[in-house]
Amino acid sequence: MATREFSLSFEVAPPASVRPSQPFTLPVTVLVRPIGTPSQSVHALVLNASLRNEAGTGAATGLTGSLTTSVCDSAMSGSAKFTSLAISTPGKYRLRVMLATASPNGIVTKEFVDSGIITVA
Repeated sequence: MATREFSLSFEVAPPASVRPSQPFTLPVTVLVRPIGTPSQSVHALVLNASLRNEAGTGAATGLTGSLTTSVCDSAMSGSAKFTSLAISTPGKYRLRVMLATASPNGIVTKEFVDSGIITVA
């Protein structure tokens, strides 16, 4: 991730607290905006959600639901929704959403955003 080409932000962030294995009330929605002009011929923006520890420094397990989605827009901007997300194990976590671009040259990770702390109890 040498230079930033995209900006990510939560339009609908994960809740601050949830019950184990109960889907989030609202879909998590992430806004994607270009910063300048992407350097390659980008055909699609692919986003993936993963679970991190409370500090955001390591991977965690237990996240279920729709973990991958895309934004297909000629302007390379828009929003992406993650539905039916749930965390099975009690604890404190962060949700990380990573953005990758798909082009004729392959798939490249471009950016990520972490949520605030989610308490599962």
